[in-house]
Amino acid sequence: MDKKSIIISIVISASFLVISLVLVLLFAGGGNKDKIAEIKASIVKKEQEISDLKAVKDVNGYTPTDVVKAFLSEVKAGKTSQAKLYVGNELAEVDFKNLLKVGDIVTNITFGDALQNVDGDEAEVTITIIGETDEDEFTRSFIITKIDAEWKIVEVVVE
Repeated sequence: MDKKSIIISIVISASFLVISLVLVLLFAGGGNKDKIAEIKASIVKKEQEISDLKAVKDVNGYTPTDVVKAFLSEVKAGKTSQAKLYVGNELAEVDFKNLLKVGDIVTNITFGDALQNVDGDEAEVTITIIGETDEDEFTRSFIITKIDAEWKIVEVVVE
């Protein structure tokens, strides 16, 4: 299943669960107004979360974090031409291994936690890059912009 199908399945399942809870409360609780109001508030909150999630994705269904992880995976695999798909024009001709400043361990890296901050068509993703040892752990921040409805990495900040 692709990401879109999974998200739709989750939304549908959550909706059925919420509707079931509402019906149970209505029939078993004798119309408990406080519970109904709480459930309605919960539904509104979940709908807003779904809306926010949809707004963050680009035309291909990628979030900024997805773009960074895909870019790093292509760099790790040595697929420069594929990695270029995830960067803006300003980085298209840059040596990605040098840009990331992780040295020769680039083929042995894994990715840790990522923190994503999105503000409209601009985003910053900070991710931990882990080498073979604890000493080979780096934090990199990626500045990402929506270009032609696609998230593109436009800058890498080495901390």
